[in-house]
Amino acid sequence: MTGRVWKLGCRWGKGQPLFFEMLKEQKIVLGNIDNQHRKGDLVLLTDGYTVIGLAEVLENSKVVTANKNLQKPLEDNKIGYDDYAYYSPAKIIELSDNKFTYNVQKGIVGVNKSDIISKAIALWEGHTKKNALEEPPEVYATKDLCSRLFPNNQILFGPPGTGKTYNSINYALAILAGVDLEELNAIEKDNNLEKAQQIFSNLNLEEPFKTGREILRAAYAQYKKLGQIQFTTFHQSMSYEDFVEGIKPVLEEESEGSLSYEIKAGIFKQLAQLAAQNYLGENRLHTKSSFDTVYANFLAAWEANPNMAFSLRRANSEFQIYAIDQEQGRIHFEKASGSRTHYLRLATLKEIFTGERDFNLKEGLGIYYQSILNTLEQYATDSKIEAPKNYVLIIDEINRGNISEILGELITLLEEDKRLGQKESLEIVLPYSKDEFSVPPNLYIIGTMNTADRSVEALDAALRRRFSFVEMPARPELLENILVYGYAMEKLLWTINQRIERLLSKDHLIGHSYFLHIKNAEAPEKELALVFQHKILPLLQEYFYGDFGKIGLVLGQGFVRKEEETQIFAAMDYEPLMEEERFQLIPWTEIDLEMALAQLGLEKEA
Repeated sequence: MTGRVWKLGCRWGKGQPLFFEMLKEQKIVLGNIDNQHRKGDLVLLTDGYTVIGLAEVLENSKVVTANKNLQKPLEDNKIGYDDYAYYSPAKIIELSDNKFTYNVQKGIVGVNKSDIISKAIALWEGHTKKNALEEPPEVYATKDLCSRLFPNNQILFGPPGTGKTYNSINYALAILAGVDLEELNAIEKDNNLEKAQQIFSNLNLEEPFKTGREILRAAYAQYKKLGQIQFTTFHQSMSYEDFVEGIKPVLEEESEGSLSYEIKAGIFKQLAQLAAQNYLGENRLHTKSSFDTVYANFLAAWEANPNMAFSLRRANSEFQIYAIDQEQGRIHFEKASGSRTHYLRLATLKEIFTGERDFNLKEGLGIYYQSILNTLEQYATDSKIEAPKNYVLIIDEINRGNISEILGELITLLEEDKRLGQKESLEIVLPYSKDEFSVPPNLYIIGTMNTADRSVEALDAALRRRFSFVEMPARPELLENILVYGYAMEKLLWTINQRIERLLSKDHLIGHSYFLHIKNAEAPEKELALVFQHKILPLLQEYFYGDFGKIGLVLGQGFVRKEEETQIFAAMDYEPLMEEERFQLIPWTEIDLEMALAQLGLEKEA
């Protein structure tokens, strides 16, 4: 299928005849002025709640009065032969053993439930021997490669400064491009723009880039703009309402300044819906990017003809747009009664068009949105089928949030075999919107976790079972050939970390990223001093709870000294206190860094 999925009830009213056989004989499906089918749409044909047939739309809808041969069959089945009814030529199959139910009362309506869409598409493909969603071999290769190289859920973990957030971008880009991570790393290392343009052929990477990292950052920014990457940070105030969905205050559209409350999708639900639309193919024509093109065509037509009339449900009822405020994002219109008190929001129009927002189009302002949407369809051209895409959500500091509170019941849906379209696929009903929801397989989650963070609890055991873990260790070898005062930074970091691991664990090592910028610094000695003063010493104080003696075991006597005894207590024979040795950090202004490095146990390379 290249378009939307619809439901068409084949019995219009209690006691009315079932016209399914008529549809098969005439090889058509029916719509109306508000619900017009387009070529490539799939239609569920129902008798009550039971789906008894499926149809593929072969041509865009036309008004039934344009075809006189339809008058008698329509009237025989109590269907009005007037300008309100539309028809489309269609290929129809009857379901016998595979009938299923879809509990929607309305006669003609778009289908939004992902499980119903999946089932309908699967049945259609099984009956017709053709796969309208068939993907070119290179797309399958990309998807297979992604499934082999990258799990749906992974966490990059390691101590501070090991490049977890930095590398999450590389992982995300590799997933989106369907390439091995090493290819991305090679682009960054070699500053290979030509290779990047081959891998990211759908992006515009034409600017001159000074470094390979700039190339990857540009690709990341473009994917983010396309909506395929989202970034968030977990924290202790993050909630289910922020991440999945919740009730939020909004300003009323009908009157200035009025406040109401709406159910708003959170960052995860929004991205999951976009990924599901792409995965199911239900939004191949109505994409975010296509709206801008369609709207631009519509705007040009309206500016050329400001008296353009818009039909309201029936052809004899119309309204006009008298102003479009691009800056405020508002469409001002005049009702048939002459009233000009209301306006429509462009943002809302776009959200309805792309399927991101459910909106009642049968009453109130909804009927005006519906009329404009019908007009927009006239300016939509049949575009190429949107290629399957992957989507990535990066969650920084994933262990800092209350996982149970943030994810709630979604925790089970994250499992790869529980995702949409998989053998053990599961759906839940969301608590606020009551929408049925599942997680599509083309949505990837990349989390980062600081193993040295003592301020949070251990990662939820249920989440651990559903994620793959990728260790991001400290890599002193990346500091090769960086010398300060003749001392090798590679050896410095290796020595410090070896001592920390002996006293604590490898979860509390020092990352290499703190030292990388020293290589190109104009004054490397000053940069190293800043690293010690503002990074290493504060981290070690946190690691060792202020035990300066242990910090001295790591850094040596150039940074820590024995505290001089002073008589501050009253005379008292209390041996434990008198025998205790106390240490203190040497004030930074008194530290000779070159000498301190020597006392740390390093030898000069040059």
